[in-house]
This record gives sequence, structure tokens and C-alpha cells, in this order.
Amino acid sequence: MTYPFTMSRAGCQNASFAALVAGLAMVLGLSGCFGFYGQAVRGQSEIFVKQRSLAAVVADPKTPPETKTKLRQVHRIRQFADRRLALQVGDNYGSYVDLERDSVVWNVMAAPEFSLRPKTWCYPVAGCVGYRGFFSKLDADRLVAELQAQGFDVYSGGVDAYSTLGFLRDPVLNTFLDKSELDLAALLFHELAHARFYLKGDTAFNESFATTVEYAGLKLWLQEKGDNTTFDRYLAYEAALEQFRALVGETRAELAALYRQPLSPTVMRARKAEIITELRNRYQRRKPGLNGVSFDKWFFADINNAKLNSVATYEDLVPGFTVILERCQQDFPCFYAAVERLAKRPKAERDALLRNLGQGHQGQGKQG
Repeated sequence: MTYPFTMSRAGCQNASFAALVAGLAMVLGLSGCFGFYGQAVRGQSEIFVKQRSLAAVVADPKTPPETKTKLRQVHRIRQFADRRLALQVGDNYGSYVDLERDSVVWNVMAAPEFSLRPKTWCYPVAGCVGYRGFFSKLDADRLVAELQAQGFDVYSGGVDAYSTLGFLRDPVLNTFLDKSELDLAALLFHELAHARFYLKGDTAFNESFATTVEYAGLKLWLQEKGDNTTFDRYLAYEAALEQFRALVGETRAELAALYRQPLSPTVMRARKAEIITELRNRYQRRKPGLNGVSFDKWFFADINNAKLNSVATYEDLVPGFTVILERCQQDFPCFYAAVERLAKRPKAERDALLRNLGQGHQGQGKQG
């Protein structure tokens, strides 16, 4: 089966943090700093300088026809997000930037050789996160080499989209344009949701919230277009992603148990390799049930603790958020107000409430 979607959220964490740091560097006037903040300022400055309005790019006779088609799709999606999803789009994604590269930022993740506890970096406003974002692959590769020299398992990957969480005006990037219209709508609904609401330091809450808006938005978008078949195919694709994440979750649990044992590094290393080999074997056995979706590229490249951590599931709370949206009768301002009230509660309390709401609703969270 052919799917008009990409594996955008299967193997890489959301990159909203990387852009937020860049935006804060601009806002706080840190352009004189070197190192991480310096590259962030340069990267964000490049995006500012190259921005052109969607209308100007579409009207330009030098713009390729396929680019014009995609940007017209963006315009329609933005209008829908503002009108139907109350995402307060404003100027977000109203301009276009061609970065002349395949990724906008590169994330670097690390974990000790015999631990799944990720290395974290802490920043103002964004809080502490388990990855470091760079606008330059060279800078990312430099950190990869440094961490590997220190004995860390390291994983680095390019990201094609991000949100500055409402701090700056986000543009459409050339890295978006290889997506189908549905995949493009999913990306914009998700990132605009981050801009609509963001809770510092709680990735699971933020990602589950944005994913709930994404799924509900996609269903409404396709219903308005009279296309329910494509949404069913999208759900089948997402079901394959769930199986992919479950496979990785099983292996992470096995490794966590292994790392608690008092074994020598040599024995620990050999057993770790066996568990990763068995992960690949389980994938091969389950592959026929993945709705035609292939994850070969991910499974048959190098796998380590950092790469496994990159597939952490951030959607466990989606069913609970979906119940809140249903109780609001698909009224999105009501939903956002309820989420804002919920976010004021202590983390343990809000997570428990969402999980209780979601009981009996598992597997239905994507139904909108």
C-alpha cells in the first residue's frame, strides 16, 4: 500500500526547542556570544533575512510551478487552521524561505553506553531537554565526535520543521515541500498547536496536546474536502508507527533490566548487542503486519541507547486530551481554555487526570 505521508515523527524528537533557543538568543540580544547561542543567532538570522511573503513567491515567474502549488496548499491550510481550529495563525507560515539544504536543524542526543538515561542540556524558558539542536550539520557533527570520545552512545538526525512557540514568526521552509498535502497539513496543525500552547518542561504533555490537535484537525480538514478514505489510510499508517514504537519500547525495557545487573563491561556489551540483534529479528517477524509501511532504514542502521531514546513515546496522553475535546463538543477555544487550566495543576495530578480520562478511550484518540 502506498501512503502519502512521511515518517516525520517516528524517529526524531520534535525540534521546537532548537528554534526556541535561537529565537530567545535574538530576543535577548545574545548575538555577541559565541558557541551554541552564537550559532543559534546566525541560523535564525539566516531565516529572517531570506523570508519572502507567500504571495510574492507565488507571483514570482521564477518560482517553480511545483513550489507555487505547495505554497497555495499552505495558504489554504493556514486559513483552515485559523478559521476551524482557532489556532490564531497570525503571520506564522505566511512567508517562505529556501535554505538550500534538506534539514533546518540537526539534533544530537546522547546516553551512557550502559544506561538509557539521556544526557540533558538546560536553557532559559525551554527548560531541560535530552537533545542539543544546531543549524549547522558541521556543528552537530563536532558535538557528536566530542561525545563519542567521552564514551557516550550518540545519535544525530536532521529535522525538517520546527516551531518557535509563538516567540517569532515562523516561515514555511523548502524542507516542507516534499510532503503530500495531508502530511503538510499535519505538520502545520502540529507546529501551530505548539505556538498556541506550550508548557515549559513537560514534553509528554506538549506533544500529546499538539498531536491531539493534529489528528482532530486532519479529520475535520478531510471531512471538509469530502475525503474520508485518506484519513482511514492515515490512521493505518499511524497504527504502524505505534507498532514501531512498541518494538522499540520492548527493547528499551530489556536493556534497562540488563543495565541494572552487576556484570562486567565485556559481558554487558555482548548482551546489549544480542538484545539489539533480537530487536531487528522481531521487526522482521512483525513487518508483514505493518500495513505496508517499512522501517528498514531505521532498523538496519546502527542502533544504540541514544537512538532508542529518540523514539520515546510522547502520545500516551492523547486519549485523555481527546476526551476533553469531545466534552467541548469540538469547540477548540473551549478545549484550549481547558488545557490551560489543566496545565496549572502539578504534573503528577494532571498526568493522572489525563490517563483516567483516557481509560476506555485507548485506540480512539485518533478518531477526532
